[in-house]
Formats: sequence, structure tokens, C-alpha cells
Amino acid sequence: MGKRSLLGKCLETSSTPTFEFEQNSLPVYAIRLKPFYVSRGYSVTDSKGVPVFRIHGKLRFARTFVVQGIQSSLSYDIREKLFAIDPTYIVTQQGKQVAKVCRTTTSGQFPERFTIDLGVSGSLIASGSLFSAITIRKNDVLCAKIWREQETFRETFGFEVANNFDLALLLSIAMSIVETDRSRGKNPGA
Repeated sequence: MGKRSLLGKCLETSSTPTFEFEQNSLPVYAIRLKPFYVSRGYSVTDSKGVPVFRIHGKLRFARTFVVQGIQSSLSYDIREKLFAIDPTYIVTQQGKQVAKVCRTTTSGQFPERFTIDLGVSGSLIASGSLFSAITIRKNDVLCAKIWREQETFRETFGFEVANNFDLALLLSIAMSIVETDRSRGKNPGA
């Protein structure tokens, strides 16, 4: 678990994960697949197990989901762009595009690489694997990390974000990356 010492360590206890992390580490969140959900849905909790966001999928031809704050009206809509050469997701807020997430890795190459266009706010670069960590950076500054927790009954991801970045937007971008990742559902040892 040496790689996870900076990311935090998720501990499964009943239905709510808790986290142990170093004092100087960034805030860590758990993203867990909801059981018995018609379309893919997730709950996002902070390190104390308090729900902070919900992610719910919509039944559509293209993969579509919404990231919504529990205690705020803030929400982002994420929609897969169909007929794109590279897997691409468009993130919108109140109908206005705020980000475009595009996987740029050719088939079978690792680490996975992504470009995130934020329009006038610049761009982000993401790379890595869900089995270790995918890092999201802006101008070589770490913004966030997302990784898949191993040996969990339900699909669970850890998510860590720097304090000075928009948590909801980075969560939307991270879940877009999760949706494009080809390793989902596979055992890393296989």
C-alpha cells in the first residue's frame, strides 16, 4: 500500500467507507456504486462518511449522467459525444459547455492519457491507470487523483482533490475519465 500512503487508505466498514490519511494529505472522497440502481448511480462521501454529491445516470442512447451537490443546487451534466474518433465527454453547467474530456491513448497503450479542454480557463492533462491512480494536472500542478479501490464488493473509487480547485467540476471530469477507461470491470491480475 505504499502508493496509497499519499492518496489515503479506504477502509470498508459495513456500508460506509472511512478513511485513514496523513495529516498533510489532501481531502479524500469515496465514490461508491449504488446497489439496485436502474442506470449507473454513485454516492460520493467525504472522509467522515458524510454524503456530499450524488451521481446519477440517465437512460439514453449515449452515456449521460449528472453530478449534483447534496446541499447545493450546483450540478454538472456529462454527456458522451457520439461518433467521435476518440472517446469524448462534454461537461455542461446550465446548458453551457465548461469542459471537454477526450481520451488520447491509442488502443492498448498504458498509461491512459486524457486531455481536458476548459475553454478560456485553459486545459488539464490526465494520465495513469485506475488500478494505481489517474492524476489530473494543470501546468504540472496536481489538481486531483482518482483510483479504483481493489477487493470491494461494489465498484468503489477513491478521489482526492487539491483545496484550491473546483471540487464538483473535477469530480465531473474524473467520472468522465472513469467512463472512458477500458480497464473497468477487469481484474488487474488477469
